[in-house]
Amino acid sequence: MAEILRVIRKYKWLAVLDLLLISLLLVAWGGNIGQDEDTVRAAAILTTGYVASSTFDADRANQLNLQCFFTIGSADACRIKVEFTQDKTNWVQETDVSLAGGIATHQVVVHRWTATGNYDIAIPVNYRHYRVSALAETDATGTSLAITGVKSRL
Repeated sequence: MAEILRVIRKYKWLAVLDLLLISLLLVAWGGNIGQDEDTVRAAAILTTGYVASSTFDADRANQLNLQCFFTIGSADACRIKVEFTQDKTNWVQETDVSLAGGIATHQVVVHRWTATGNYDIAIPVNYRHYRVSALAETDATGTSLAITGVKSRL
């Protein structure tokens, strides 16, 4: 009987230890498993020059999705560019790379839409602060864009 009680006590402490370790991991990870949303740009008429959104933080997320709600109006298209920074001073624009003949060529990314619609841009989070700049090509009359940032801990 004493042996059985000793085994029960041993495993009880292991269960308590497991719970403690899980709790510590959740606290260290930020404790906010799931999603959070920020208004990056309220619905507004675009201009023909880039206008940057306010800076928003990634808040320890590891995935950012920009939900873009675009109405074309009389413009030919809408363009947006996504920029990142760690210090709110030195901004870098989202880039992509193409490979040809062993040479990697990097170019900045500009997202462009030519029709009214709801669009999603998925971005892995590697920086602390973000902003999005938008413009209307040609005439901006009636051309509107709203952007919501969905931050996820996957």
